[in-house]
Amino acid sequence: EGVASGRLTFTTSLRDAYQRSKGDRTLSAPVVMIAVGTPSADDGSAGYAFARAAVAGRVAELRGVKAGKLVGEAEGFAQKSIDRDPQFRERAASRMLGSLWVMAPPRLLAHGDSEEGLALLETLTKEQPQEPLNHLRLAEAYVFLGDPEPAVPHLCTVAKERQTLRRDDQALLQRLMDEAGEEEPIACEAPSP
Repeated sequence: EGVASGRLTFTTSLRDAYQRSKGDRTLSAPVVMIAVGTPSADDGSAGYAFARAAVAGRVAELRGVKAGKLVGEAEGFAQKSIDRDPQFRERAASRMLGSLWVMAPPRLLAHGDSEEGLALLETLTKEQPQEPLNHLRLAEAYVFLGDPEPAVPHLCTVAKERQTLRRDDQALLQRLMDEAGEEEPIACEAPSP
């Protein structure tokens, strides 16, 4: 009945869910439910902490200036994930934390800033050059900080691996290529067959 009447919808896009709930004036409060394969209580794993950090970070990103405590929550759970297992998902929590430190307003952060975030992303990229997401997040940080030139080789590295990326990361790559190549289009070498 809820689906048929349009009162209940499903999506795999957090942005769509948030926009729909925000735009529905019949709700007394916007409601967004996220269902992921994560335990309901902290089981002490790096995966749990990372999932909490990711959800808090995504919702904070959608809320923008209204993110408030969610940024601190994302930062805290990303650090917990690192403490529990620094290598979890190819150091995904370190990547997340570096990006957060670069892009979040400093007043919302407790443990890092843009310089530390950039240094963390640079270190990850040097230590794991085979991981395209390290290059993507480092390029994103450079572009965000208004210095697109050092982003170019990293964008070209990621462009060679475009087909291995999730759709949202492919879209981010394209946006960064457009922004970094605003004055002069980026010309990457074609990937070798």
